Amino acid sequence: MKCETFGGGVIGSGGQTCAANCTIGTDIQMALVPGQTVGTSIQAGTSGSVIYGDILTVPLALTGEQTLTVGKDRGDGIIPFSIGANSINFPGIPVSTIACACLRGIEAKTCGGTLFDLDGVTQSADCSASYTDGDSVCPADKPCAWLHGPGNAGSGLVGCNGYTPVDLDFSQDSRGSSDPTQCATAGTGAPICADPPVINLSGTGGPGSVLLLTNNAIGTVVGMCTGTSAAYGPDHQFCTADDPQWSRGTPAPQFLTAGHAGGVVTNANGVDGADIGPFSVSGAGAVCSMLADGSVSGVVLAGAYTSINQPTLGDIVVTSVYVAQ
Repeated sequence: MKCETFGGGVIGSGGQTCAANCTIGTDIQMALVPGQTVGTSIQAGTSGSVIYGDILTVPLALTGEQTLTVGKDRGDGIIPFSIGANSINFPGIPVSTIACACLRGIEAKTCGGTLFDLDGVTQSADCSASYTDGDSVCPADKPCAWLHGPGNAGSGLVGCNGYTPVDLDFSQDSRGSSDPTQCATAGTGAPICADPPVINLSGTGGPGSVLLLTNNAIGTVVGMCTGTSAAYGPDHQFCTADDPQWSRGTPAPQFLTAGHAGGVVTNANGVDGADIGPFSVSGAGAVCSMLADGSVSGVVLAGAYTSINQPTLGDIVVTSVYVAQ
């Protein structure tokens, strides 16, 4: 079989799915340990996210499943894997009685097919279908291309002998009392003065270390996860296939790791010196012999990111843990 690589995942000429190192991929189901909330936290050993705002902390219990297409070790101790966008099945997440959130995988494309531009800091422009204007977003010298391979929302690797880097620090300066007339304007008309987020990867992990880059969109609707407004679609259920495009959120990249993940917003919500965080979570690595047997049991993927000027919440830090059954 001829195998052509397209980043995180590929399709061989015989219709078989290949990993990024041109080994035949095997689909492994990653079902999450359902989340349990404890006060404003997620119970240890269960799946969930916590949104940290200036005056409000909101825990979100996660459940559902996704499929990892896992390659094989070619002798270098590295096992690549990808996650198909259509394989991500996370039901709507009630945010108390205030709102319902939906996490969707995105068949990610960027200008140039990279996460960052050549400066290593500026994120490459997103040109994913349906969420953007597609190819027309990109200049001729940086055509719109797959970030993780056709149809994939994420790609990553397992270091059976350890891996560097494995720790994530995600920070963003919201620039406090910056003059709003000198700032960019968001789609809501509100000024966003913040600097771009800074992502630092460092540290060395032990055997079974995991590092994953995934692209998702988080959509929200005010109210319960069922309703009659246009945001719910004809089936009156949020987070299903008939939801209108405008209610599906904006694509964003997120690193997940078996190591440490932390996030902080500095000079938050227009106040100099006011920080949100740092807040952090930790993951747990894979057992490579179990991967070979089709199991990701015990893997914990940890992530953290920031978001600026969100409706109601303002600047926020979000931490997440995905615990495999």
